[in-house]
Amino acid sequence: MRRTLLHLSLIPGVGPATVQRLCNVVGAKSLPEIYFWGSGDFCSRAGFSLDLSRELSAGLAQSLLLERELELIKSQSVSWSTLCDDDYPALLKQIQYPPIVLYWWGQPLTAFDFSVALVGSRKANAYGRQAIERLVPDFVAEGWGIVSGGALGADTMAHEITLDVAGRTCAIIGSGLLTPYPASNRRLFMRIREQGGSVVSPFPLAMQALPGNFPARNRIIAGMSRATVVIQAAEKSGALITAYFALEQGREVGAVPGPITDPLSFGCHTLLRDGAVLVSRASDIFQACGFGQDMQGAASSRGSGSDTIMQTAILDPVVEICREPQSFDEILERLDYTPLELQKRLVELQLGGVLELDFMGRWVRRL
Repeated sequence: MRRTLLHLSLIPGVGPATVQRLCNVVGAKSLPEIYFWGSGDFCSRAGFSLDLSRELSAGLAQSLLLERELELIKSQSVSWSTLCDDDYPALLKQIQYPPIVLYWWGQPLTAFDFSVALVGSRKANAYGRQAIERLVPDFVAEGWGIVSGGALGADTMAHEITLDVAGRTCAIIGSGLLTPYPASNRRLFMRIREQGGSVVSPFPLAMQALPGNFPARNRIIAGMSRATVVIQAAEKSGALITAYFALEQGREVGAVPGPITDPLSFGCHTLLRDGAVLVSRASDIFQACGFGQDMQGAASSRGSGSDTIMQTAILDPVVEICREPQSFDEILERLDYTPLELQKRLVELQLGGVLELDFMGRWVRRL
């Protein structure tokens, strides 16, 4: 079954929602039966489109696709886990459409059952570093891990400061483990592995970083954490997407206030106006996680918009373009969106169950 799940994750056009539907149809333990299906079976038994059914049938016939990945896993000493395994992160299992496969180097991911995500701008400054230096030691003292995205700026600060105080940190990257992004952080990723942390990816080992990978990466950062804290973020920062994912998942969201004249404070102040926890010390998050019903309610109210998304999706040009799997750049070229506007719209459609991100980093319609 594990091998079947891994094989499915490598097929273009196939994402977590597709795999979960197959598990619902045949049962997880009987999943290998699909190797004997033709494209007609995927249409009639699982209700998939003809195009997706053909992709599945053709992909499963390519045994070399799976064997190459397994050989890389072995030769590079990579650990991997599927949604059906006991060592898959328990918190991540709770979100809608969790990644089917996780690859990692370092500690078992169960070591991060009690963790907080610290995220923020790639342009984080000295104030951001001071905030992280104030928060991290108290999280570490209570046995919590620090989860972030391995990017430059606030992410790098969070990882480095955690290691400096002998804490556990987990970097979830937006590329395959063998092509880590950003390349300039290779030394940091090695240090994380050597000092009892983990470097994690949901993407095939050799996949390059693609724009479409990062919403999926951000969703996992939030999903593996009991709370997400935004350190510094501009008004349209990608770090806010991680915070909104956390809200959708029913997790706590906090933000560090900053100077009102600093653009890197604007995103944090927006979150605070929307009801995020004001974070000036780690105890603010500890308290919120124990008594955070207001934020839980906010998450429920945000999630209720998925029906509306589904109803209007048929008219959405993004959905129309994604009848066939498309990369982020391919969609951007065909529409009058800024990159941030498109990323936000793709996330909305993903949460509404209209689009999904396959493991080649491409967006594809589920309707």
